[in-house]
Amino acid sequence: MSKPNFKDTFPWPPECTSQQQIDYKQILDANRSTLTAFIASEKLPESFYAVMEQHILPLSVWLLMELQGFPYRSHPCPIIGITGAQGSGKTTITSALSMMLGLLGVRCCTLSIDDFYLTKSARQQLGLSVHPLLATRGVPGTHEIALLDTVVEQLLSATDQSKTTYPRFNKAIDDRFPESAQNEFVGRPDMILLEGWCIGARPENADSLLQPINILESSEDPDATWRNYVNAQLADNYAALFNKIDLQIFLAVAGMEVVFKQRTLQEQKLRDTRNTDGHSGKNPDENPGEYQAALDSDDALRRFIMHYERITQNLLRDMPGAANFCLRIGDQHQIEAVGVNWDSSSEQEIALLVFSDLDGTLLDHDNYSFEAAKPALTRLRDKHIPLILNSSKTAAELLSIRQSMHNNHPFIVENGSALYIPVDYFNEHFPEQGKKVGFKEDDFKIVTFGADYRQILNVLEELRTKFNYQFTGFNDFSVQQLADNTGLSPEQAALSKQRAASEPIIWQDSDERLREFLTRLEQQQLSTLQGGRFLHVLGNTDKAQPIHYLLERYQQTWNRVVWRSIALGDSKNDAAMLQASDYPVVVKNPHATPFQLDRDGILYTEEIGPAGWNQAMQTLLTKYLSN
Repeated sequence: MSKPNFKDTFPWPPECTSQQQIDYKQILDANRSTLTAFIASEKLPESFYAVMEQHILPLSVWLLMELQGFPYRSHPCPIIGITGAQGSGKTTITSALSMMLGLLGVRCCTLSIDDFYLTKSARQQLGLSVHPLLATRGVPGTHEIALLDTVVEQLLSATDQSKTTYPRFNKAIDDRFPESAQNEFVGRPDMILLEGWCIGARPENADSLLQPINILESSEDPDATWRNYVNAQLADNYAALFNKIDLQIFLAVAGMEVVFKQRTLQEQKLRDTRNTDGHSGKNPDENPGEYQAALDSDDALRRFIMHYERITQNLLRDMPGAANFCLRIGDQHQIEAVGVNWDSSSEQEIALLVFSDLDGTLLDHDNYSFEAAKPALTRLRDKHIPLILNSSKTAAELLSIRQSMHNNHPFIVENGSALYIPVDYFNEHFPEQGKKVGFKEDDFKIVTFGADYRQILNVLEELRTKFNYQFTGFNDFSVQQLADNTGLSPEQAALSKQRAASEPIIWQDSDERLREFLTRLEQQQLSTLQGGRFLHVLGNTDKAQPIHYLLERYQQTWNRVVWRSIALGDSKNDAAMLQASDYPVVVKNPHATPFQLDRDGILYTEEIGPAGWNQAMQTLLTKYLSN
């Protein structure tokens, strides 16, 4: 990145319209009392409300836009790195961002690298075994970074019921609070705010470490043992964690003298918060009798800050050009200027959607198992790529199949007749079209594309009575008869009979009469699809219509990526779905010759059923992920 152009106030995202800006400011005005209380609790001046309006709100909208374009990348929610030198105000800015994002409907978990400092005894042991300077908290190597990484991973995989606990550090006694006072986050965050003075810092080359930059390094680390150890830590576990950061915010101060000035005020504030009863006003676990007396003098504080100086200087030099957002902080803690380093001309990221038929494709044609496809299914879940089942089966059937596959994405039933979307999946409201069938009201939003099931049965019965057509439909079978004709278990057959918008039939009449029958169905605004075993009678829809609808939904909701689709099927009733996809796959069907599509780029599998599905998906994912 090149260094950003700085402005007096934070610019809005380019895709944020004037009306949207007005709407966001109205949210701010509607919550003025909440913001005023926050400003008072943080002991900030009343003028900070203007900071919230001019800087924090637009920055929050940038992060909201990132969230909307984020799902299904390498991890489930964005990780925002917030970096600033000691005394730059990063903790206050982070708290303000978290509050503002909360008002915009974004649930944030804030992690501070300071809470993951090694215990005092662990640092003392490190000072004895490696170098005495490591007994002082601050530099890479003095944090329990593996624990921080574990907490991040726990948050990324959390459910709505999860409880993620992590330590709290008490700077007044230079040690952790007891476990009874540790932090806890309940549920799954929409966004992780990871703040700390060295978040995103990169290691130096070995030659740069040879020359000391201050008296601490020259007198107490003459052979560079300490700084080489710190640099090695920064290149190892710290780099692995920092590589997970999706967007970086940097609070830039003018130089180390500002750091010293602000940190002096910070230490004075920490001392002033102590009550006369022997405890801090903020937490009774803080014991001022054990307060770091070593930081009570300017000389001691300056020596302490020297521990941070090398990495801080590197951050001040490099981070303005590397961070996505840079806030220039004055010596009075005010935001003097802001810059956005966002290359809008760069190529948009590609995100994948996978649409799949079931019988004979993802499920074995004979035993309905998907065992052979599990490696690719696991890979899809790990990469957070949505798998949308698009089947002739009913919603009742698909619910149990989705559960067995650990799938929580939308699904399409009865050959494109209806689309079931989990409530709040797209984090937006849209009008429901059609009826809910056999589900609790809050489980799904259902969009219908075909005719009503009762309407279809009435037409079929009328044609059979009037013209004596010979066919048998699912509605004609008992549960046991249906099980006998399909190979389904009685339980599965019962689910298959819970239909919403289509009727599979077995045609038992002549081919000539079939053509006549199809014509009469068309006159009644009904269509048919020939499946592997049954002729499906449905409204004027197919497996492609819900795909077009869903692609538009994904693109509208997460518009910072370009969505591309993979579709997999094994029979002619999948043709429309395959035609509608960017990457069509025809899975080999042992009971039929491969059908042809009038288009390029079709992948035909050599293996059959779920083994072929797995083969094709592994090939496409390897190609996609390598790009």
